Formats: sequence, C-alpha cells, structure tokens
Amino acid sequence: MNADTDRARDALRAIPPDCDRETWVANEFGVDTTQAQDLNGAALDEWLVQAEDELTARLMEGSTDGANASTAPAAPGQDAAKLVAMQSLGLVARILLRLHAERHRLAANWANADIETGIAIDLAAAEVQRLRASPPDDLQDLEVSWYRVAAVVTLASRSYSKPSSFYGRVLAGLTAQMENLPELWEHVGMEGEHGT
Repeated sequence: MNADTDRARDALRAIPPDCDRETWVANEFGVDTTQAQDLNGAALDEWLVQAEDELTARLMEGSTDGANASTAPAAPGQDAAKLVAMQSLGLVARILLRLHAERHRLAANWANADIETGIAIDLAAAEVQRLRASPPDDLQDLEVSWYRVAAVVTLASRSYSKPSSFYGRVLAGLTAQMENLPELWEHVGMEGEHGT
C-alpha cells in the first residue's frame, strides 16, 4: 500500500501545476483511482498550492492564462478588473477540480441523494472552462455568466447531504468565494479609473 501511495505522489508531482483542466482530467489526476484514495488529499493539496503560486506569478506578470496570455501589465480600470475576474475564474476552476477529485475519491461511498450535486458541479466546471477559453469582451457579460455559475454552485451546496464533510465545507467555501470575488474586481476597476 505504501508503494502505491508513493507512486501516486510521484505521478502527481510529475504533472505541471500550470497545466489546464483538460490535461489534468485526461490523466485521471495522474494516478490510479485506488492509489488516489490513499493520498488523503495532502499530495493534491500540495499540488494545488503550487498551482496557485503559478497563478499568482502570472498575475504579477500581468498575464491572463498560459501561453496565449500577454506579458504586458494590464491597463488601469476595466482591463485590470477583467484580469482579476479571469484570475478569479482560474481560482474557481481549481476549486471545482478539487471537488471533482474528492468526488472521484469518494465514488464508492457517494450517496444517491447527492448525484445531482455532482452533476451540478460538473456543469459549473464546464461553464467556467468555457468562460476561461472564450471570455466575453465585456466585463458585465462575464459578471452575468459568473453569477449564473455561482447560482448553480450555491444550489449544489444547499442540496449536498453532508455539509460538515470535507466536500461540503469546500463547496460552502466556494459558494462564499463566488459571492465575494466580484467585489474584488469591481474595486480594482474603480481604483484604476480613479488613478489610486
């Protein structure tokens, strides 16, 4: 069992923390399901911390997402706000990925009552990926799409049967983040327009 856990950790470390969701999912999280169950989330959490560090580094460089991103700093106002909104989508995508991985880990014990929760999270993840791949030009359109995804996540959180479980707590935290993150990019947009 220890050898399997070590192999799973090694496989996880081999995946670049800045890879896209499709690469991650296509590799089945880089580990066999039985190995993933032995990880107790620590190795995946370590990988997610690395991924967030990569995301922060990109934000500091002024890029939006990977290879097709500009390395020039964002302009003040709405451009800066859109950059923060896109980085927020990246954060949400990673949390949704974590929820997907946790559901995958819990597959044998996933309650029938929670099937809709899992489907809702998959729908939210697909929409976030679509928005990241092809963001609307207008920040207000992005915000409308954001709140639609937030509504799906909120409904999933409210319907989940085990709110005190790790999955339930992450889902509740994501709900709160999706409610609060738009205030951040609105603040950045206003600060940029006022030159402060």
